[in-house]
Amino acid sequence: MISVGPRLTKKAEPTYPYEEIAHNQGKVGGMPLIGMSGVPQDLQVVLSASPGLDSSSVDAIRKSRYEPATCKGNLLRLRP
Repeated sequence: MISVGPRLTKKAEPTYPYEEIAHNQGKVGGMPLIGMSGVPQDLQVVLSASPGLDSSSVDAIRKSRYEPATCKGNLLRLRP
């Protein structure tokens, strides 16, 4: 049983290359594993727009930070 799930504490915004946003649109979805230190790990892209947009979004997710999940006071690695 999870007492507290991972909580976003620092959101990094993606910086998209002009060439990509001029020619591509869409949504990118990523599912990181939040480590016990709050750093996203093992990121899986679950919704892709284009390689350039995906790359910028993945970089932003990796720069974001979380408060890790806990269960009975113990830190957990968990996907949000």
